[in-house]
Amino acid sequence: MVENLYNPGGHKAGDFDLVADEATGKGYLYFDADHTCMLCMELSADYLHAEKKS
Repeated sequence: MVENLYNPGGHKAGDFDLVADEATGKGYLYFDADHTCMLCMELSADYLHAEKKS
């Protein structure tokens, strides 16, 4: 399911990048949160949702 508006961790997400760690298979979302800071959140196993701050 595609979400029209996605706010990972309750933040407005600006510029972002997705990173996959080949050693662990985990995915991470790095993004500009609310134009105030950069955050990194670990993605779910299917890479569809940001689940927790890293």
